[in-house]
Amino acid sequence: MCNAGVQIVSGTRYTEDGFEMTFGVNHLGHFLLVNLLLPQLSDPSRIVFVSSDTHNPETNTGMPHPNYQDANALAFGTGDDNQMDIRTLGRVRYTTSKLCNLLCSYELSRRLQKQQSKITVNAFNPGLMLDTKLSRDYSESERSALRATLSASILEQSRDSQVMGRALARLILDPALLMVTGRYFDGLKEIPSSDESYDEQKAVELWETSVGLTL
Repeated sequence: MCNAGVQIVSGTRYTEDGFEMTFGVNHLGHFLLVNLLLPQLSDPSRIVFVSSDTHNPETNTGMPHPNYQDANALAFGTGDDNQMDIRTLGRVRYTTSKLCNLLCSYELSRRLQKQQSKITVNAFNPGLMLDTKLSRDYSESERSALRATLSASILEQSRDSQVMGRALARLILDPALLMVTGRYFDGLKEIPSSDESYDEQKAVELWETSVGLTL
């Protein structure tokens, strides 16, 4: 389960390897871990990338739309819109990294299927969970201001992290999902992801650039 995630709104930070941290933690770290583990995984094994409904511009989440240009721009922060304030920019980086999780998940699934592997790869949306520490980079006043911008309908859809943890575990443990791959699950329900997440050209570019950045 690739579940590490950060949302940084206080300024641009970099990993020890020099990558913009949101992209580095939310995408590159998972990409590298999975590729290092693949030779050790036996058939059947399951891989799940934790994404977010914030990747989808058609979903009302209160978050800005992702802005995918190319993986190098994301890795080094060179494609950023300098007109954005740092908080908005940090949130765009987050939603874009969640799109990367889907592009990566689908591309890995396609590659494994071509190899006739029985390793499955799916993506998961836990939804808005107010009882996690994803917003730890926000000050208390910023968290209050952020909540004030969310509509009542969005807040009503918030979910409990323990309930979503069980839904995530289902993707690894449920025998009924043994050969299900290349899908996106919103909690317990399989749903379509955004149109952009199915862009195979972007997925290949992200994959091949990520290889060059990490392996």
